[in-house]
Amino acid sequence: MTESVRLWTAVRERRGRVYEALADYREVVGLVDGLLELQPLSEIEGEGSQFAAVLQLGTQRVHSKLVLSRLVPDELVVWSSADADGRELSFRLVPAENADHTKILLVVAYELPAGIRGVVAAPIVEQAVKRHARATLVRLKEHFGAA
Repeated sequence: MTESVRLWTAVRERRGRVYEALADYREVVGLVDGLLELQPLSEIEGEGSQFAAVLQLGTQRVHSKLVLSRLVPDELVVWSSADADGRELSFRLVPAENADHTKILLVVAYELPAGIRGVVAAPIVEQAVKRHARATLVRLKEHFGAA
């Protein structure tokens, strides 16, 4: 069962600069809460590039493979898990009233286990995902400035 968390924020930076930071594996590590490390797995840059990732999820360090799965210049950056866990992190960049500001819609999608395990895990997982998503928005505001 796929679930998602959707949160908005606004930062004091042009959309182009925010897009560049979120699409750059070197910068995104410092912006996404729980993302500890990204190492390129190929020479391909941009959409479709794959990375070995280390994530901190609660008390666990998880090794995963992430793909920079979708890029729409100055509008959308999507990082997806290459594993069968259904994780996806998307940043939709929307113009703000002030051209030097950007609104950001953060959507975190994740897959719950099937059956009773999913029902039992749902509230715990949802709270953890929301905590990481909120912390990511705080990092974005600290990095670019709150609008």
